[in-house]
Amino acid sequence: MRSTDQGDTWERVPVPDEDIHSMVIGEGNPKRVFALTPRELYVTTDMGESWAPMGTKRYVNAENSGHYQRWLAHKPDDHRVMFMGTGSFNVGDSGNVFRSMDFGQTWAPVGLSKRTNSTVFGIHTNPADPDKVVACSVNGEVWASDDVGDTWRLIEQTFGELNCIAW
Repeated sequence: MRSTDQGDTWERVPVPDEDIHSMVIGEGNPKRVFALTPRELYVTTDMGESWAPMGTKRYVNAENSGHYQRWLAHKPDDHRVMFMGTGSFNVGDSGNVFRSMDFGQTWAPVGLSKRTNSTVFGIHTNPADPDKVVACSVNGEVWASDDVGDTWRLIEQTFGELNCIAW
């Protein structure tokens, strides 16, 4: 749905796949809006009038625990850098985090020391410390990075079901 009057009225936007799991608004010229579905990332530069698939299947597949895409986040001070949480299925038995350095054009798995115990349902960055990233799996793992996703550490505490994360 889209509002052009600060939320007073809303209209349906024609998206190729309505099973949207996450959206990110990226700065720049043109302003990009990204919509992540389980199997594809779409981008619009015209406020949702048209959407183009980004072709994430080339990078995110079953071999690297990524064929089910769940969450999207961007680096607060550099919107070219994006993170995507993935997994083997909705809950799944493994997951991964992917990073793009070019507005979602290409993706690569980040440096997790092992796959997560389930699909990565949440990723969050923070404008106060834009190099830090946190991610959570639906089965309670929390991962943290202090260097924009180059290296990660698994937090020792495993929690119950997690569907999102913020800090």
